[in-house]
Amino acid sequence: MLDFLFDSLDIIVDLFQLKKTVNSVTIIEDMKKEPWFLALIKDYRYEYIIQNNKAIHIYLKQPANIKLLKHSEEERQNFISLVKQEHHRFTSFNQKSNK
Repeated sequence: MLDFLFDSLDIIVDLFQLKKTVNSVTIIEDMKKEPWFLALIKDYRYEYIIQNNKAIHIYLKQPANIKLLKHSEEERQNFISLVKQEHHRFTSFNQKSNK
């Protein structure tokens, strides 16, 4: 009985994670229609960050942010800075781990 409950809980958690992933993938695919975003995500340094970073996903899941990104050059520059900042944080963490 207990195994059944744990298995059911695992399935529910997996479904929530799948929904999260699908939403992120859909948003990123939609944003790839924007030339500046496509250029950013084609850069191997930033592709992983855009697709896997929690802060980036939280930002992109806000419809108001997507609207701003599509219409405001200033907001695009802020987003690009966020991606670069998260990339720097990620790479400096990995360098510290390798020492």
